[in-house]
Amino acid sequence: MFYFFYVRALIKLMFLAFIGISIYILFQTIGLSMFFLLIVGLLAAKFVPGLVLPIILIAIGVHFTGGFSFIPDIITGTFWGIVFACLGFWYLEDKK
Repeated sequence: MFYFFYVRALIKLMFLAFIGISIYILFQTIGLSMFFLLIVGLLAAKFVPGLVLPIILIAIGVHFTGGFSFIPDIITGTFWGIVFACLGFWYLEDKK
């Protein structure tokens, strides 16, 4: 009977070690950014289904860039696109 408690503790310790190793492998495989988006996506699917599509689009951007660096790239690209579109529009209007 005395050994039963030690075996139970050993099984619990092995289970916790298995969970720790699984989380470590998950972080090494998909990265912390994608793990964060996975959790946010699952919570959004449960509580706010309307946000699932934007979260999927952000997750695709994170997957292809390896981080959240695509967001400032989109912002600066949009800014310069608007500036050059205005300059092009004014140039074409001036040619008429």
